[in-house]
Amino acid sequence: MCILNLFPPNLRRKKGTCDGKPIIFTHDADFLHLAHDWAQQGKEHGGIIDVHQYKHSIGECIRRLMGYALILEADDMKNRVEFL
Repeated sequence: MCILNLFPPNLRRKKGTCDGKPIIFTHDADFLHLAHDWAQQGKEHGGIIDVHQYKHSIGECIRRLMGYALILEADDMKNRVEFL
């Protein structure tokens, strides 16, 4: 899921697009391993935001994701791994 999709279409246009590569929000460590493997192979991804499954409530996760979406452009997350 592209975190920019949390916003209405008019704001998404201002922030940029995900260029076909979604920004993944997950608690699944497999995505972290995948990002590492892809980096070694020179492959690109749209970005990964990881959170420990029990660290934050759903509401807190959404608030933090909104913060990322307001501050970062989609290209800023390219090939990047962030932790909530």
